[in-house]
Amino acid sequence: ATFTNAVNTGQFKICKLATDTILDGTSFTFDSSYTVNGVTTSNSVQVMPNQCSNMSPPIPVINADGSAVDVQVTEEANASAQVHSIVVSGSGALISNNLATGTSSFNLGTTDGGVTTDMYTNEPVLAHILLGGGVPSRGNRLRSVGKTGFNRHSGIGLHTPADVHYQRAH
Repeated sequence: ATFTNAVNTGQFKICKLATDTILDGTSFTFDSSYTVNGVTTSNSVQVMPNQCSNMSPPIPVINADGSAVDVQVTEEANASAQVHSIVVSGSGALISNNLATGTSSFNLGTTDGGVTTDMYTNEPVLAHILLGGGVPSRGNRLRSVGKTGFNRHSGIGLHTPADVHYQRAH
């Protein structure tokens, strides 16, 4: 009998969703990197809402020493949007994510055709800009709450339509 050793590989793609159609047509830049047996490979892609990047090339799922190959992805800051959620699905598994910094880390797998999807969902940053706060920076983002996109308990005198309708302005 003849045995042939093969390296198990996986691939990933980065997908983008948005909580509001105002972000349709906005291009988001993602930087990714992974290290296989001490050699780091980096890439940058642009994706718009309701789209995915091209599939990565096949990547070994483990290093020669048996440790898992992790992929790191960072969404570059965008003045019109902030990261709302990051979900990893398919063959890989999420290791960690940070919405404030727009980063995720995951490993690759061989199930589901060996494809891992890293899905970023963004929401508009209209509240921050409309309130004169300028362009938000990572770590200094106004979080929207409710249907109006404004936090009615922010102490800045904004109220939701429900407050005005029921005369509960405070």
